[in-house]
Amino acid sequence: MPHLDGLKKLELLNLEGSAVGDDGMKSIAGHDSLKTLAVGHLVTPKGLAELTRMTSLDYLSINTYITDDALVPVGQMTNLSSLWCGMEKVTDEGLRNIKNMTHLKSLNLRRSDKVTDAGMAFVGK
Repeated sequence: MPHLDGLKKLELLNLEGSAVGDDGMKSIAGHDSLKTLAVGHLVTPKGLAELTRMTSLDYLSINTYITDDALVPVGQMTNLSSLWCGMEKVTDEGLRNIKNMTHLKSLNLRRSDKVTDAGMAFVGK
């Protein structure tokens, strides 16, 4: 997404419903000023892994049906204070991957019917 390169002070980017996928995440990861990011249904764990180098990112919204594997790179984003996920395929085991995200102030596990009390025990440990 080289057309965003001129936006050096960009702090919020909402790509929900867009056709931006993993390749776009490579470009977005270079925006050091970005604090809030919402990604859409074409972003996979591979694209999320590109975002792990974004130390200024504070809020991440993942608007897709992610799996436990997607929480591996997300769990490396320990600077996040807010995480919102469409998580229909995440299980208790997936929550192990976010246990080190101690800066979280807001965690939304919407549509997470496979997450139980046992899985929530991993959060914040």
